[in-house]
Amino acid sequence: MKPLERPGLSLWAATANPPPATRPLEGERRADVVIVGAGYTGLSCAVHLADAGRETVVLEARGIGHGGSGRNLGQVNPGVWADPQTVEKHLGEARGPRFNEAFGRSFELVESLVNRFQIACGLTRSGNVYVAHSARAVRVVEERYRQLRACGFDVEFLDRPRTAALIGNDCYHAALLDKRAGNIHPLNYALGLADGAISLGASVHTASPVHRLTRNGDGWRAETGAGSVVAKRAVIATDSYSGELWPGLARTMVPIGVYAAATEPLGENLRTSFLPQRTSTFETALVPTYARMLASGRCVVGTLGYPPLWKEGPLDRWPRRQLKRLFPAAAGARFEFRWGGTIGMSDNHLPRLHEPAPGLTICCGFSGRGVTSATLAGRIVAERIGGLMKDEDCPLPVQPIRPLNFRRSRAVALELAFRAYRALSWLP
Repeated sequence: MKPLERPGLSLWAATANPPPATRPLEGERRADVVIVGAGYTGLSCAVHLADAGRETVVLEARGIGHGGSGRNLGQVNPGVWADPQTVEKHLGEARGPRFNEAFGRSFELVESLVNRFQIACGLTRSGNVYVAHSARAVRVVEERYRQLRACGFDVEFLDRPRTAALIGNDCYHAALLDKRAGNIHPLNYALGLADGAISLGASVHTASPVHRLTRNGDGWRAETGAGSVVAKRAVIATDSYSGELWPGLARTMVPIGVYAAATEPLGENLRTSFLPQRTSTFETALVPTYARMLASGRCVVGTLGYPPLWKEGPLDRWPRRQLKRLFPAAAGARFEFRWGGTIGMSDNHLPRLHEPAPGLTICCGFSGRGVTSATLAGRIVAERIGGLMKDEDCPLPVQPIRPLNFRRSRAVALELAFRAYRALSWLP
C-alpha cells in the first residue's frame, strides 16, 4: 500500500510553529552533500554535517516533516520495539550491546538538539508507560523490564494498583514505566531541526521532489522538476515515502498506516484525572492503542492502520470506543482532529543502514520509533560521511538492500487485520 496522501488535518499541523522560509530548488546547485527528505533523519544529518563544515542541501518533496515525522503520536521512546536480547540475537554479541546502548540513550540526543536550538516543541521527560492489556501480557512486561534493567536503563515495574494510580484507570494489569522517555510536538520538532540546520548554513528546499538520483563522475546528481544538485555525497532519508528513487529500497519495508484522533480541550477536572503526570501509554496488544494527555487538555488516542475514508460516521467508532474504555469520564468529548500517516516497518523492527553505491548512504525502517531512532540515525550517517565513525564502531551494520518477499501482500493483509480489529467498535 502506498503512503497516505490525504491524511486529514492533524492536530500537529493545526498547532504548528511558523515554518522556516524555504523555496523550491531552481537551477543547478553544487554542494558537499545532498540529502533527500526533510524528516528527522535528513534534518538531523544536515545539522551534524553543517556542524562539521560540510555544505549541505536538503531536498523535500512536500513540506518539512510531511511524512511520519510530522504525523506520529509524539512519543519520544528510546530504543526499538525489539527487546535487547532480540537485538543481540540479530546483530551479534559485539554490535548488539553497542546498538542497545546507543539507541537506548537516544532521548538525550533529542533533548540536546531541542535545547541547543531552543525548539518550542513541548518536550517533556515525563516517562512513558508500556501497559499489559491482559493478565497473560504481564509476563511480557516483566521480561522487557528485566532486560532493560540488565542494560542499566532507568525503568520501573508497576503492579496493577500502581499502574492504575499512574494512569487513572484500573483497566491494565501491570506496566513498565520507562523513565528515559517522554513526549513532544513532533511537527514542531521537525520544523525546529530545519531552523537549526539553516542557521548553521545548510540549505533546505521544499516542494522539490527528486525524480532522479544518478552518478555524476565520482559524485551524485539529484534532479527535481526545476533544478538539480551536484554533490560529492548523497543521502536518502525518505523511509516509507521512498517510492522508486532507488531500486528495491521501498520494498525493504512494509508500509504500515497509523491512525490518530484528538479531542477538544477538556475541562480542568478531566485533564487532571487521566494520565495526570503527562506520561503516555502503549499497549502489549497485537494491535496496540496509544494514549496521551496533552498540556492543552486534549486527549489523543492512536493505533495502527490507515484512517477510514469516511470520518465522523458510523464506521468510525474506534476513537470513541477507546476513549470510553480508557477515560470514561470524557467519553462524550468531541473529537476535533483525526489524521494518519505511514511508517516503514522492517522485518525485525531494527533500522537499516545501506551503502549501495560509493558515496550514497541510506537509513530507514524505523518501525514506529522515529523521533529518537531517526534523529540518532541522522547523526550516524553524518559521522560516517565525515569519516568519524568506522564500520566496527557503528551501532548499525551496513547491509545490502534486500527486498522483502510478499511485501505488498503483507501490507494488504496487515491493513485488513487492523481494519477488522477496529470494526469491532461498530458493534454496540
